[in-house]
Amino acid sequence: MPWLYYSPTKASTALKDTSITAQYSPKAQVDIRLATFALDGTFLGFENATEFGHLQLCKDTIGKMQAAFSFGTVYSQELSLNLDRNYVRLDLYFFDGISNIGKLMPIPVLNRALVDNAGVLTNVVSEEDANSLTAALTLGNAASVASIESAIRDKWELTRRLFLVDSLSGRVSDAVTPATLVRYASNIELKIFPRGSGFDGLIYPPLLAVDYDNLYSAEDFGKNKRVKVAFSVTYDQPTELEAVFEQNLRIAMGVICTLAACYGMIRTWLWSRRAGVLRLDGMLILKLLLFVVGNVANGFLIVIYCISIYFLIFYKLQTSFMVNLPNSDQFMVNYIAAAFALKCLDIAHLMAVQCTVDIFFMDWERPKFPSSKLMHRTGVDGPDLHSIGILQWFLLIVVWERCFEDKLRSFADLCSITNVSVFVLAQANFGYYIHGHCPTGSSDVDMGGLELMLATERSGNAPRRGIMADSDRHTYRMALPAALRKAFDRLYAPLLDISTSGPSRGPLDSVHYTTLNDVYQTLNRFLMRFISRDNTEGIRFKIVRKRALEDLLDGEFDDTTLEGLFYVVLPSTYSSEGPTNSVCSSGIELHSSDIEAEHPQHVRHRTRRS
Repeated sequence: MPWLYYSPTKASTALKDTSITAQYSPKAQVDIRLATFALDGTFLGFENATEFGHLQLCKDTIGKMQAAFSFGTVYSQELSLNLDRNYVRLDLYFFDGISNIGKLMPIPVLNRALVDNAGVLTNVVSEEDANSLTAALTLGNAASVASIESAIRDKWELTRRLFLVDSLSGRVSDAVTPATLVRYASNIELKIFPRGSGFDGLIYPPLLAVDYDNLYSAEDFGKNKRVKVAFSVTYDQPTELEAVFEQNLRIAMGVICTLAACYGMIRTWLWSRRAGVLRLDGMLILKLLLFVVGNVANGFLIVIYCISIYFLIFYKLQTSFMVNLPNSDQFMVNYIAAAFALKCLDIAHLMAVQCTVDIFFMDWERPKFPSSKLMHRTGVDGPDLHSIGILQWFLLIVVWERCFEDKLRSFADLCSITNVSVFVLAQANFGYYIHGHCPTGSSDVDMGGLELMLATERSGNAPRRGIMADSDRHTYRMALPAALRKAFDRLYAPLLDISTSGPSRGPLDSVHYTTLNDVYQTLNRFLMRFISRDNTEGIRFKIVRKRALEDLLDGEFDDTTLEGLFYVVLPSTYSSEGPTNSVCSSGIELHSSDIEAEHPQHVRHRTRRS
């Protein structure tokens, strides 16, 4: 009869044996043979566990059970079995696992239910040893990890045999009497240890770890009770390599977090310039923490993304097994959870910033007296036109606007058509400006005026759309002097009084409405004079382009104490062709001849602004 115990050979020595010379490639089959023995020790023969799944209580199709032994495939299966059926049909067998690579190599068995003479479970890792190993992995000390792991393994008592179901030991007298105790393998785990990237496809001896559970006839049998059994195959990289990986991961996270903190300081400094904060206060410290939090979250996600891409490429595409997956993905879960929590704070910060943005619509249209001429509208009804309209709406909303439309450019074109500019103050001294002053000077025109505008645009004789006479650039970032913000707040102050003294709900009364209209007109004239460079308070600005470093850091370095700066937004922000000066670029194409042919009546059209 073959020997049963590995003693006096230590487990750390047996599991580091390098006598296996077979080189495995991904998807190669791990050939596991089982030597079966009867209860009295009689050798019954060999069985192929790879082809017929004799090692698995979790029975399935042959193909699925064979997938467990495909090299590099992490396999796990769990199901419930009926105790009565197993109790009746299964007999006791002892299995000796061996690997066929031209010679038979024994596979050590780690029986976690094995008890020594003192009644101690020798093959169960103690909590103290597990904590020591975890601490060493956390520190990334490869030598310490290897030493602790060897000490843990040396406490094990490895064996050569195992059984799946024992329904004979619990019988008192004969085979007819029901067993009072049935012991079964509740969890079987086959661990395969690749030797690392320096040894192409070579492995150390596998380890078969087994957990057993007990069933008692008085409580379990005859009641259709089902128990869970599990079978799995895992690939564990050497712990010293895992320690090196942990150390490299922490170094990468440390470097990324340091860079994130530095970039957070730069963002805080740029924010202080935009917000006009000149001294260290609580808000500045809070902004620093929030910027760092957002950057650290991005750093975590970047590192995890790079690690995932690395394993996706090198693990999946390797022809000889050199790169193994980490033993646990818990580090990814931890970092992603931390990044999610930090990102929630970052999003809350973003929402708070957006709630404090001031947006003002500047109306360049001069007031006109109401027209006494009538407006005629003609509606055409027909099922064909309805279907065409529905199809057009579907293509516009679902396809064009979601996939192809440049929303910012379309909005800028709309502002130009309606003769309205948008003045956005994101911070005290920083904002965005969309110059929507219509090139023809007016948008409130009849059909004849609209046709004249379009003809002027087509001929190229219309003025340019930009603030400068020779430019079409109409979107800018603004770095403003503090004097402009003070003047804006002074003119805006009456609206704050209305919000506190006016009615909490419902429409405003005539007094508050008059005040509201006066404040709007005053602010509108003030901003129009500022953009037109006709400001009586001496507030000026000039149009410049950002330097490369300013674009990279998304900030402004020039002093704006005496003069504001309007930074041109490049055409690539919108499309590869850049913005055009044609009103027709927004999709409006009107011809009076077409309208007159369809409606011969005299039609006057007036565009309306909300």
